[in-house]
Amino acid sequence: MRRLLILAGLVAVVALAASTGMTPPAQATTMCTTTCSGSTLSCTPMSSCTSVPGTSITCDGATTQCSASNSWCACSNQCDANFETCNFNCDPSVPVTCRICGRTYNTCITHCGAQPPHSSC
Repeated sequence: MRRLLILAGLVAVVALAASTGMTPPAQATTMCTTTCSGSTLSCTPMSSCTSVPGTSITCDGATTQCSASNSWCACSNQCDANFETCNFNCDPSVPVTCRICGRTYNTCITHCGAQPPHSSC
C-alpha cells in the first residue's frame, strides 16, 4: 500500500511539472550533414545547425563553405598521394631516402593550411 501511495505521489508531481512547463528542454543530438563535390561537412550541434546542400554548413554559428573544404581536401589528398609514391619508391637500405618522404609530406600539408572545421575528405 505504501508503494502505491509513493507511486501516486510521483505521478502527481510529474503531471504538475509537465502542466506548468517545468520540464527541461530536450537536447538535440541529431547530426547535420551536407555533401560537397570533394568533401563532406558534418557536425553534431549543441544548439543549431543548417546546411545548404553542396554549398555550406553552419553549426552553432560557425559556417564552413564547401569551396574551402574541397580545396583543403584536394591539397591534402595530393600530399597523401605524393607521400605514398615516395614511400613506395624509397630505398630502406638508405634511410635518408625514406625520411625525405616524411619531411616532404609535412611541408606539403603545411602549405594546405588549416583544415576547415566540420570537414572530412
